Amino acid sequence: MMQLFDFDAIALNKQGKKSDAQIKEIREAANPGMWLYGGLGVLVLGGCSYAALVGMNGGGSNALNVLLLILAAAGLFASLRGFKMWNLRRRLLKEPVLSSAGTVSFKKMNAVREMVDSSHFSAETDDGTVLHPVGLAGINPKLPPGTYRFYHLKPQHWLLAAEPLSSEAELRANMNALLALTIGYNPDALEQFRQEARTGALQTVEGAPDRNVENETISLPNSSSTLADNVAGRKFYCTLGGMRFQVSGDTNAVLFEDLPYRAYFRTEKPDKLVALELV
Repeated sequence: MMQLFDFDAIALNKQGKKSDAQIKEIREAANPGMWLYGGLGVLVLGGCSYAALVGMNGGGSNALNVLLLILAAAGLFASLRGFKMWNLRRRLLKEPVLSSAGTVSFKKMNAVREMVDSSHFSAETDDGTVLHPVGLAGINPKLPPGTYRFYHLKPQHWLLAAEPLSSEAELRANMNALLALTIGYNPDALEQFRQEARTGALQTVEGAPDRNVENETISLPNSSSTLADNVAGRKFYCTLGGMRFQVSGDTNAVLFEDLPYRAYFRTEKPDKLVALELV
């Protein structure tokens, strides 16, 4: 479980410093080049083209003036966006690393929101600030539910690292409870499933999960929404220890591909999961 955390980076963050990988991530994500140079290029190209056409025609037409205004507006917008991105990157690299206690929880979407959104993990400090790794994209962190010490930057609420304050046993128990919730069994039944596996009533396989999604075209009654059809038609699969199981979208969302699991299933229904647990 602890392999999920970069403790070398956390040690630097505790000193108020950023790791080389964190600096590289900030530079790549907040790169002003495309906007800044693209905007300036549009302005220069538009100005040169306008000057050349005016010289050839002896004066500017109304259509040419409109084109110039469009190019100038596009170039100015891109240049300003590039400057803002450059300033944000400067602040992200300069800002001190903040430290806050908080929690990671799993947000389960209801049936309506699943059409346009998906279940996800969320990192929130005790004062209610929601943090995001790669803050520009608003990405949600994928960490086991529990309590943490977050290391973050004020701009964009950029999450750099998370140090678990919960013990490894607590994080493992939280993940097993989450798996039980998404698959649909009582967490207390896990010990019974272990016993049934020992007696041969249940079969087990172990390994790191390989997740994949398949889309099928279906028609929803009273619906003309292509997006809704596509989302509703997604099927999620998990291959583990050579066995392939169909899982729910929520179960798919909580699986970590670099952690080992044990799957429980019945011989007569080898494609249907009875339970999953971290091992």
